[in-house]
Amino acid sequence: MGAQFTLSTKSTPVGGRLVGSLNQSRISGNPLPGGRYAGISPSSASGDYSDVTVISPYGAVPWPKVSRLNEDEMKRLMIDVFDRTYRFIHTLFDENTGGELLLRLAHRDPLPQWKDPRLLAGDASKRGAD
Repeated sequence: MGAQFTLSTKSTPVGGRLVGSLNQSRISGNPLPGGRYAGISPSSASGDYSDVTVISPYGAVPWPKVSRLNEDEMKRLMIDVFDRTYRFIHTLFDENTGGELLLRLAHRDPLPQWKDPRLLAGDASKRGAD
């Protein structure tokens, strides 16, 4: 029989590490081949990028209106994130591997500087409604 754990909130040490683990490379990783977001980032003298444009064959496009991913890339990204999240949740709730994962997270926070997650205002009212 595996180890018994109670994980109720983000404030528990394991809960915080679990959230951090969800953001580790095995889930977020680099789902776009070629490191699409690893290119040159523009600089902005104004700070809000209103002074940055992209020159295309069809004219100048203001930076805030430039699409960073096309439909196909976004679809691949979402499928990859979904698959990685599904594998992580499967590992967490698997009788043979979940306890080991929680023990590892209890000993080490994989992303100690990561921002704590928060519920959206509408989500808080749904707790206990099931």
